[in-house]
Amino acid sequence: MPTSLPASPNANGAPEVEISDVAGNRESYWQRANPIHRSTVREKYTTLANRKDNKASRAASPLAVDSRGFKTPKEVIAALIIKGNAKLAMQIRKYLVLALVGGIYSSLGGICAMVALAGLPGLNADFPALPRLISAMLWPIGLTYVVVCGAELYNGNCMTCTMAWCHAIVTKQNHVKYTKMLLLNLFMALVANSVGAAAASYFFGYLSELFAHEPYLSGIRAVAISKTSYSWGAAFLRGIACNQLVCLGIFMATAAEDVLSKTISCYVAIFTFVFTGYDSCISNMVIVPPSLMYGAPSTFGYFMWKSFIPSALGNLVGGFFLVSGMYYWAYYYKKEKAA
Repeated sequence: MPTSLPASPNANGAPEVEISDVAGNRESYWQRANPIHRSTVREKYTTLANRKDNKASRAASPLAVDSRGFKTPKEVIAALIIKGNAKLAMQIRKYLVLALVGGIYSSLGGICAMVALAGLPGLNADFPALPRLISAMLWPIGLTYVVVCGAELYNGNCMTCTMAWCHAIVTKQNHVKYTKMLLLNLFMALVANSVGAAAASYFFGYLSELFAHEPYLSGIRAVAISKTSYSWGAAFLRGIACNQLVCLGIFMATAAEDVLSKTISCYVAIFTFVFTGYDSCISNMVIVPPSLMYGAPSTFGYFMWKSFIPSALGNLVGGFFLVSGMYYWAYYYKKEKAA
């Protein structure tokens, strides 16, 4: 009996190099001679090796993903904590520029939606849900630009930055410093987003005369009346529901790894909140100022008190308590407390 097994011949009749698995053990002669088994063994050990590499990469970086193509909720939270800390530590000048850009991007989707909404006066009276449906299909353009192109948005930072703040408080870091950074961050985002949105609406929506003629003129004038027609408490509650949806959209976009998936994530969330009729303070800053400029029977101060302030506070509550706070408590709080 031979002391060593012969190598299996390949298609050309030449001896083939012996195959070893990841442990370095030589395969049997039958295994080497059976091509189906050999391919199965290769796939098996390749899969096992990839799993080990993916686990190691996820442990090294919470931003890494495996072949699934998306992050789990716990991995998303870890990624949001990292991003939140980066936002809190960002230079003020850079942050203000990105927040200003975020307001401009938001206005692009809002103006597009308002052109469609104001141009359907007959449908507004007979089929009020249909113009709202069309508007909801166009509004997500703004958030898609913000997420994919990279900008700062008050609505999203109500989740991302507060997630980092929660982690800092639970892990007993300098809570006073983090609280100051958080408040400054949200205030700058709110102001810069509002300025960017209002300025873009003025230049691209008013001076460009998009709504200067009927039926668009009557449609844009009705916006300010509509946004200030309900109570302060109703605007606050609408703001909560709105930003819960916006933050969930950003949460899903963070879990996604390709542009198409991020776009769909933004689309689902914004479509839901616009069609339902909830309020985002930045979105209202896009559509109400040009409505007032075109002669709506209201004032900017009345809009700020009746719509902007309550929706801004509601947006903070929705992003902080209903998304970042609950997710952090569910996935990280007990673990960090035990550590």
